[in-house]
Amino acid sequence: MLVELVPGRLEQAMPYYEPLFHGTVRLLESYSDDDIQLIVDFLEQGREMVELELEKLERAAEKPAG
Repeated sequence: MLVELVPGRLEQAMPYYEPLFHGTVRLLESYSDDDIQLIVDFLEQGREMVELELEKLERAAEKPAG
């Protein structure tokens, strides 16, 4: 599936997303580089854990019952 930006829509969306962008920047600036690395590590390990569990569920769903 290909998603294309409709001309002019980005400008219409910016008022909604710009405060979130600037708030995120301010939030990130409140953390040290070490803090951010710890957060990134946590999120990466959590994602890996979720992916492994999803793979287990998919394999279990593929097995015939009984």
